[in-house]
Amino acid sequence: MLRDTQDGINSFVAARMTLNDFWEDYIATKYELKASTRTNYKYMYGKYIKENIGMRDIASIRYSDIKKFYGELLKHGFKPNSVEIIQTILHPVFNVAVKDGYIRINPTDGVIAEIKKSHDWEKPKRHALTVPEQEAFVDFVARSPTYHHWSNLFTVLLGTGMRVGECLGLRWEDCDFKGKIINVNHNLIHRVTEAGNMEIHITTPKTKAGIRMIPMFDDVKRALLDERLKQMEHGFTRSEIDGYSGFIFQNRFQEVLIPHDETAGKLRFFH
Repeated sequence: MLRDTQDGINSFVAARMTLNDFWEDYIATKYELKASTRTNYKYMYGKYIKENIGMRDIASIRYSDIKKFYGELLKHGFKPNSVEIIQTILHPVFNVAVKDGYIRINPTDGVIAEIKKSHDWEKPKRHALTVPEQEAFVDFVARSPTYHHWSNLFTVLLGTGMRVGECLGLRWEDCDFKGKIINVNHNLIHRVTEAGNMEIHITTPKTKAGIRMIPMFDDVKRALLDERLKQMEHGFTRSEIDGYSGFIFQNRFQEVLIPHDETAGKLRFFH
């Protein structure tokens, strides 16, 4: 206690404040976080941390406690990338406590690196389909009585490399058919709210690099025009989300497709 006092560490207060207390203060001041990121962080914290290690006073949490906590998450089926999200949430909270003089060191430092070594933890590598594999897949979908109505969507995904949310958020006005260019400038997300409900929103890219122009290859152009002809006959998408409308891809109710509906399993095939 004498050493803490000499070094300006307020261990007395830290022993009476829980990790949850520090979390609430931290997230309340993270004004720069995008709404979707903030919602995801709060959801993950509330579901996996709040009633667990979050109940403990922050001064009592050690490196070994964090390591044990992450290990328990992995035992219960957590994926490595999900544990890294938990680390992304916790690390800056402890950092603030260190900088404010409540604790001496950040107990999350180095934990992920050690777990990766001990668990032989490697992120799976993504492998792109070869051209023959793409052609075989598109041909199969086009001929399939079950999946043929996804043919245009799959063709656009394969031909552009867009993320699922980017493709589902694509509007007719984003497509320049004469210049054969697609303007990617927003993303369609389906997120959990703080109340536990699901909402559809449009979000803009986190970085300028996310806004880009994609060449519209001939196969993609044909697929988009085919989709437009179908909608000219049966009706265009009626959905309006955060001021955005005119979405290209729709479900059978003429509403925009969302990343977590019946298409999700099929769309994840590409990602």
